[in-house]
Amino acid sequence: MRKPLSELLHIHYPNKAKTNEAFSFLQDGDFVAGGCALYAIALKALEPALEIVILKSVSGPEHCILKFGEHYYDADGKQSYREIINKLMSEFNCTIVSNEIVESINMEACAEIVDVGWDVRRFTAFMNMTI
Repeated sequence: MRKPLSELLHIHYPNKAKTNEAFSFLQDGDFVAGGCALYAIALKALEPALEIVILKSVSGPEHCILKFGEHYYDADGKQSYREIINKLMSEFNCTIVSNEIVESINMEACAEIVDVGWDVRRFTAFMNMTI
């Protein structure tokens, strides 16, 4: 049986992602501005067993989540895949039509979701610190 993500990473990942310090790493200061991708990339760097899943609408990428075993995570914590899809529909009126698993966190593989202004290494170090 797999350990819970917080136990595996030894951090309280959703609590940390919702701090002003975390928001300061984002250009527009909130997760709607692409922070979900930064969050997913940082946690994947801390635990390579995680898979990044890009959720796409007909317009392109809408949200990045993490998959660990049969469980899904974003900055709101552990949820079912259906709960995340429903959240996107209810909060953003966004219909997800496909998803893509990103195996690697290199910039080419993540080009669709990465903001070149992000300091991924610094954010990863931040996420790894105890709060």
